[in-house]
Amino acid sequence: MVVTGKEQDSAKELEDFYYRYLIERKGYFAKRLVYSKYKEYLECFLKGSNDDEEKRNSLKLLVVHQSRYAKYYRRIVHPEIYEEDAELCSAFMRFGFLDAITATPFILSLYDRYEEEEALDHITKTDFLSIMNGIESFILRRSIMRLRTRGYGLDFAQAVTKSKRLQELWEHFDDKDWPDDSAIARRLLSFHCTCESERRLD
Repeated sequence: MVVTGKEQDSAKELEDFYYRYLIERKGYFAKRLVYSKYKEYLECFLKGSNDDEEKRNSLKLLVVHQSRYAKYYRRIVHPEIYEEDAELCSAFMRFGFLDAITATPFILSLYDRYEEEEALDHITKTDFLSIMNGIESFILRRSIMRLRTRGYGLDFAQAVTKSKRLQELWEHFDDKDWPDDSAIARRLLSFHCTCESERRLD
């Protein structure tokens, strides 16, 4: 059987979804462990089921939950196809340009809180967009400062639990060296001077 490139891409995306989903559920781990971590998660999920009927009901609940998160994942990763809200689509498209897929588990968590209006930790669309803008600012500012711009997996996995209070969330990213306006201004001035020097040398 010949596996096409499109099928390979679909399989990789499916694996990536389960990886991001499990991080949102259980915390950060290496991607190579996704299969064993899912087995652990499933066993833990079924642990309280006393008979086959309870196990079937538990599995149904799990499938419903994962299906809901798969819908969020598609909207985040392919907003131009699946996201119907224009403002969220724009935010997700900008996120895609940042090449910061390690933030996806955190955004999955936010999307669920936004969609589930009866949830105790429900957030409004305004909150959602504000946090998306914050993610964008955090990554772009660190890029301008030439700080680490990749490998944010642990930082954003921790943000899932830190985001119950928005103030606590901003404090979490401040602790991860979020450059402020004055630092960015100094860096941009330095960048401008460097460019002028290089032009004179030419």
